[in-house]
Amino acid sequence: GGLTDLWNNAKHTDVRIYVEDRLFACHRVVLASMSAYFDAMFTSDMKETREGVVYLKNMKAHVFDMILKYIYKGETSEMFPEFAVDVLYASSLLQIVSLQELCEKYFSDNLTLNSCLEIWRLSCTMHCINLKDNAWTFFMDNFVEVSHTDEFLEMSKDELLLAINDDNMNVENEELVCDAVLRWFEHDRKRVYYLLEIFHNLRLALMSYAYIDCITRRKAYIADNSECSELLEQMKHVSARAEIVYGQPHIFREHGKAACTLSNDIYVSGGTSSFGSAETRFVRFETKRNRWEYCLAMREPRCYHELVTVGHYIYTIGGFAPEDAVSNVERYDTIQKEWTRIGNLAIPVGGMSATALNGIIFVFGG
Repeated sequence: GGLTDLWNNAKHTDVRIYVEDRLFACHRVVLASMSAYFDAMFTSDMKETREGVVYLKNMKAHVFDMILKYIYKGETSEMFPEFAVDVLYASSLLQIVSLQELCEKYFSDNLTLNSCLEIWRLSCTMHCINLKDNAWTFFMDNFVEVSHTDEFLEMSKDELLLAINDDNMNVENEELVCDAVLRWFEHDRKRVYYLLEIFHNLRLALMSYAYIDCITRRKAYIADNSECSELLEQMKHVSARAEIVYGQPHIFREHGKAACTLSNDIYVSGGTSSFGSAETRFVRFETKRNRWEYCLAMREPRCYHELVTVGHYIYTIGGFAPEDAVSNVERYDTIQKEWTRIGNLAIPVGGMSATALNGIIFVFGG
């Protein structure tokens, strides 16, 4: 009875809808009550409204038949699981919110290691926010297991970067993330073009010295990339040893470094190398992501100098390089990420203290 009887017997229909080679006789008010798409169409002065004929493109006839059974009867038995993707697409296109939510719940309840990435991509395309979040959360909760699937190996570079930068990833250690990344590279050797970019986004500082040394020696495509090899060689000196993980006083083994804070991040520069020479190194610890990253090196090596912040600038002042005191001052722009030499101290000095107040830098002692 009711709507079902009206639809089954095509009583009082006032709109004809053509999908592929099939004709569906429907009721405007019924469609408009369930679909924002049809509601907008039938309340406008469109040709379809005047003539009572609608041609639906990008829709399969058998799927639209299921949609109508849902609208008129509340029936969903034919949809799942075989036509779940088609129905989700159709409900998204026709803006049938209740059916879209039903499809999203079905997919969310049936996520697997092999399907979560495919479902995530699908939800991105169809702007299904809840399903997108659920699928991605499943991926992050099961990252190591998913990283062994074909779907993971087929991820794009941007998708991989999104994953390895997610703070909610559930892994025992960062070496497991790097293992997954290496499998991704080895699945398609053309991807070595992205090697440096992706390794810059790995949390190398939280990996062990032994692990970094191992992949540097055993992976030829890493050894053949001079920039990546240099990055890994540098990161051996800031890898996850006890003094870093547990916040011991000396983050690096070198002496004569300078440090400052800006926007809750820690910046460290210079110092002496194991050979006693001054360094140009400049690194940042991102507190939100709990990771070290290399920034653009200073123009000149120096040790026993000072770092001072004013606005979004970091000033490196004085110091020794390698034995003589330095007079020049460099400024790092944290937005443009570049160094500029801006002047000299009245007297070359090292081993001093410095601070800033109201935009003015004060230097003491040395």
